[in-house]
Amino acid sequence: MSKVIWLNETLENDSTNGHVDVVAAFAPNGVALCQISNDLDDPDYDNLQANLEIMKAATDAIGAPYKVMELIAPPISRFPDGCCRMLSYTNSYVANGGVIAPQYGFEDADAKALKTIASAFPDHKTVGVMTNCIADGGGNIHCITQQQPKSGEAHA
Repeated sequence: MSKVIWLNETLENDSTNGHVDVVAAFAPNGVALCQISNDLDDPDYDNLQANLEIMKAATDAIGAPYKVMELIAPPISRFPDGCCRMLSYTNSYVANGGVIAPQYGFEDADAKALKTIASAFPDHKTVGVMTNCIADGGGNIHCITQQQPKSGEAHA
């Protein structure tokens, strides 16, 4: 069985073309992590709230509701030209027994996000890694661990 949950919005200046991993992630035991913002001035505040409501109403493929955990977004950060940096805590990488989670140098926000992610993956060791360079280049940890073209083959 399978089921699709359609989230309508992503983050401002999303360099991933709307990949869900910048706003939501699934964890064991029916847990769904959903990035939200507590800052009313955050340009993503309304979009993230809309996604949260969709996730709260969603069920899995067998009709069970998700245990939605709110993952508070990093503080607003801007490039020198004023554009928002696309920062996501949900764009983590889950490996056998571990989770590598983005950190940005916002001490309190990073610590809270790491604690939330660790509680969603209780049987994994959760480690935070500074990822500002990755984020500023586009995406984050989850994105850079995905498929790579085979050497020597052309790709679009």
